[in-house]
Amino acid sequence: MEGNVSVLQSPETPCLECVLPGLDDANLPTCDTRGVLGATTGIVGAIQAMEAVKVLADIEPHSKGKLMIFDFAQSEFRTIPLKIRPDCNVCQIKKPSAVAYPTKLAWLCGSNTANVNPENPISLDLNALSESIGREHTILLATSMVLVFDYEGHEVSLFSKGRMLIKDVRDETQALEVSRGVIKLLSEG
Repeated sequence: MEGNVSVLQSPETPCLECVLPGLDDANLPTCDTRGVLGATTGIVGAIQAMEAVKVLADIEPHSKGKLMIFDFAQSEFRTIPLKIRPDCNVCQIKKPSAVAYPTKLAWLCGSNTANVNPENPISLDLNALSESIGREHTILLATSMVLVFDYEGHEVSLFSKGRMLIKDVRDETQALEVSRGVIKLLSEG
């Protein structure tokens, strides 16, 4: 006879870990142990659907950064503000300023192509990078997920999380040299 609704859009709002740190589904009551009235799920589900439609329609949802609490047993409804926890280990992790790549690479079998992954996930704006890289290098493909360009005779596929596929390299030394050049290019862009 109760339900909660919130729109969490980190980094603008707290994330779920900020609101319910250390939540473990195994410790929560289930429908079998607690019971559920069908009307409760219908009402809460309809409100969740409306908030989701607002997000998709770019309309500010009422529950963004707030927790709407519905107590149908008492017919009480409250909305409380949520705060970002500065020590949250999910949304408050600081991104490294420089991208570090490992020295051991993965090779795609028989293709002279090295797969280079960043040690820590990053997020790249490939559309903006396409413009800056395209000034000096030939862009072969540009999408929101991958940017493929020619870098000194090597075809580089750069993915939005920092992973690179570098074609036409003969060994790890050359692959790392090309990846360092691409990293320098990214920092200049």
